[in-house]
Amino acid sequence: MIEFYPASEKYFLAVVFGYITGTFPTAFWLGKYVYRLNIFEHGSRNMGATNVYRVLGLKPFIFTLFVDITKGLIPVLIAGSLNQHSQEKMLLMIVVGVAVIFWVLS
Repeated sequence: MIEFYPASEKYFLAVVFGYITGTFPTAFWLGKYVYRLNIFEHGSRNMGATNVYRVLGLKPFIFTLFVDITKGLIPVLIAGSLNQHSQEKMLLMIVVGVAVIFWVLS
C-alpha cells in the first residue's frame, strides 16, 4: 500500500506532476486543435502516434512521438533528483496517468 505523507510538498508535487504528464493526450489535442478532427473517429480509433501516422501523416507522427517520449522522459529525469519515496510515487502516477486520462473523459 502506498502511504502519502502530507507534510512533504515534494511528495505531493511529484505525484501531481507525474499524473499530469502521464495524462497529456498529444495525439488527441493535435488532431482536435490543429487538424480539426477527432482521432477516435479515424484510422484504428486509438489515441496514439501510430494512428496519427495513419490518419495525419509523417510530420504529425514525428511530433506526437517526440512529445510522448519527452513526457515520459522528463518526469523520470526529475524523479532521479528526488528521494526514493518520491521517485516511486511519481513514476506510479505516470503509469496511472496513462491508464486514466481525464482530458478526454466526455
